Amino acid sequence: MRVELERPADEPSFADAVAGALAGRDTSLGPRVAVVADLEGAAPAERARYHRGIAVPAGSDEATGILRALDARGMKVSSIDPQRAFEDVRRVRVDGGEVLVEAGTSPAFVYLAIGPGLRAEPLGGYEHADVPAWLPIGVTGVVRRAERNSTVVAGAPLEVLMIPGELFVREWFHPYEEHELPDLFARIGGG
Repeated sequence: MRVELERPADEPSFADAVAGALAGRDTSLGPRVAVVADLEGAAPAERARYHRGIAVPAGSDEATGILRALDARGMKVSSIDPQRAFEDVRRVRVDGGEVLVEAGTSPAFVYLAIGPGLRAEPLGGYEHADVPAWLPIGVTGVVRRAERNSTVVAGAPLEVLMIPGELFVREWFHPYEEHELPDLFARIGGG
């Protein structure tokens, strides 16, 4: 039997501490205990989508390609530890017309479209916009723990990556420092 400990939203490291204590108390439990992403606050449709997804192995060519694509889009990936960053990432196929996130819901995941096909419909009278591939969706809500301010719909079938919000903040979110920006702009701007 496998025992899964879900990271609590208020103190994610608590689940790791419990897993360590269990393994220390009974070494036979160590390999059977897994710490997993907190999905309690996820909308039911997002939770179901995540569970049907396919894990992205940390050492795989796919994981390396994902980091390369994000780097090319300007995301700071040099501080990302792939072993930890990909522990709960899932790749999911979505259908055209499928609503990925609904405005007003809890921000349980950050999404990354592997290709074009997503459309953002922001609240507040802003224009709807196509979302480019490899642009993280939902970062602001996850970082601020604020409800989502846009509905995002798949305009066509495509694959997306789902990164649990707590994992994104802990392992993926590494903002640039002011002194790093000129080099970043020169690199992604081509000059």
